[in-house]
Amino acid sequence: MSSLNHCIKFELDVKDENIVFKDYFYKSIKLQKHKIYEAELIQPACPFCGSLDLLHNGNLITNIRYLTANASLPVIIKLAKQRVRCRDCSR
Repeated sequence: MSSLNHCIKFELDVKDENIVFKDYFYKSIKLQKHKIYEAELIQPACPFCGSLDLLHNGNLITNIRYLTANASLPVIIKLAKQRVRCRDCSR
């Protein structure tokens, strides 16, 4: 696990081991400064049958608004979820 990933997880208090943070930056949205974190959700096994034989089918990017104590600097997590299909159970 990289140092940046560990620091961001500690700062945002994220406990999920399957989320990997890659980068962060600031962006102005509607004349307000936002802090944006880029992350990827890695699917190691099928959640239904537990099989490791997965067929990867791209990513789905979602924007998650994260609640912080500092309301003047909103935080958004751009999460790239892996789209997978299990070859064993076809889910």
